[in-house]
Amino acid sequence: MTNDSKILDSGIDSIGSSCDWLEQRLREEGVTVHSNSRLAEGFRAVSKLHVTFLSGPVLRCSPKELYSLWTPAVGIDFLSKGVHRAWEGGLRPPKHLWKALASGDPNVFAGAKSKQERNQVWELLVGCLGARFCEHVAFDEPDVVCDFKGSRVNVSMKVAYSDKNLWANALKGFKQAKTQSGDFDIVVVNVLELMPVHALLKDSIEQRFTDPAALECWVKTWATKWCEGRALAKLQADIERQIERPMTVAFFMPILVTFGEKPMPVGVFYVHAPLTTQGRDYEFVHCLLHACNTTLIRVAGDSVGLDC
Repeated sequence: MTNDSKILDSGIDSIGSSCDWLEQRLREEGVTVHSNSRLAEGFRAVSKLHVTFLSGPVLRCSPKELYSLWTPAVGIDFLSKGVHRAWEGGLRPPKHLWKALASGDPNVFAGAKSKQERNQVWELLVGCLGARFCEHVAFDEPDVVCDFKGSRVNVSMKVAYSDKNLWANALKGFKQAKTQSGDFDIVVVNVLELMPVHALLKDSIEQRFTDPAALECWVKTWATKWCEGRALAKLQADIERQIERPMTVAFFMPILVTFGEKPMPVGVFYVHAPLTTQGRDYEFVHCLLHACNTTLIRVAGDSVGLDC
């Protein structure tokens, strides 16, 4: 089993440090990882990345090739470390979520055709990240429930596969959450499928970022523009007519950028809080952001990640 220091290590050399643990954990849960599964491909991608990265400069290939090389490994590293840390902290996910890892594509940094398994993996990962700063985390309706600083929280997870269903999914998540008792509700929507990931990577390479503040500003400007180009006001109006307690909708944007000429994954949360921007719901998303970006590998001192 990987020791705690390795679980907490987010340096670039630690990529895949929890993969052996995850394979063993799945065996103990009675889950078979077939050699042709996307999870097995992810494990192999981790090994390939180590060899390729150590063999020479990584920016000689095209942005698309760079993205294809890094995201399968980065995504599995993110998943395995997130679940590993939560397990060491005492969280025990139900068996159907372990099974979901071996079905479809469990990599939240890559597109997926198998929607049911991807949605379940998203529930597992957010629940595990939440266990870093919450108590009494349980995989229950709407998707995850937990206690955060004395407040009961309902967390609904959604994955948007098209612009057409983005707002419908967000609204559906809110409706599911509000049927449960609690103090506030969070809807977290993974919008990877809607993002120009290759163009963003290409632009970051051309920018040659060496200042974390400049990179954060660039990411924040793009994320704000992307979200404001959609019907945010309509969603806000629809929700505000129905809310009875604090709630927040957060869009998760997993991207690959370069910093100091090295690839680096970044978790971005665009936060939309119709009722409050300073309450516990908003604070919860800040903590989720921190848990995300301290689990992802980083190539320089502080991880770069933000909410808007």
